[in-house]
Amino acid sequence: MTSVFKSDLLKGKLALISGGATGICYEISKQFLLHGASVYIISRKIENINKAVKILAQETGNPNVWGSSCDVRKENEIDSTVKSVVEKHGDIHILVNGAAGNFLCPFEKLTPNAFKTVLMIDTVGTFLLSKYTVQHGMKTEGVILNITANLHYNGTILQAHAGTAKAGVDALTKHMAVELGPRNIRVIGISPGPI
Repeated sequence: MTSVFKSDLLKGKLALISGGATGICYEISKQFLLHGASVYIISRKIENINKAVKILAQETGNPNVWGSSCDVRKENEIDSTVKSVVEKHGDIHILVNGAAGNFLCPFEKLTPNAFKTVLMIDTVGTFLLSKYTVQHGMKTEGVILNITANLHYNGTILQAHAGTAKAGVDALTKHMAVELGPRNIRVIGISPGPI
């Protein structure tokens, strides 16, 4: 399929994408590369990153794709990863917060640890990655895309953990947009439906 956008639309832009090795964010990585961007993906599993980097470069013909292992729940890993990306590749123009944890589970069987883990990945991970990207790599302008969901709008069966986490992402997106807007950093929430 031919894109309606110019192939060099994102030329000269660097995108940092969490969860970029799989799922929705893999396709976001691919489309950014097809439109001229350089892409740096992070995920917990290095084997997924290595596979994605190789395939993305082959499929798009854009060799400017890199990645490394990083757990968005761990502040020190995010801090050092963002610093490393900026040192090696320059300013970050686009951040996609796509790392997420989810599984189907009845509310009464959901353990506190499982609930907290999803909140840490989705909500706290979005906060931490945004904070350190703005602090180290997005000093003058940029775009932050937060991948959220519509699970919490009316409540969704077996999704209390993920819906609660994404409700937090929605709130955080609004607060960040108000605060970072005057610095020419746009913050956008994208809510995919069922996929």
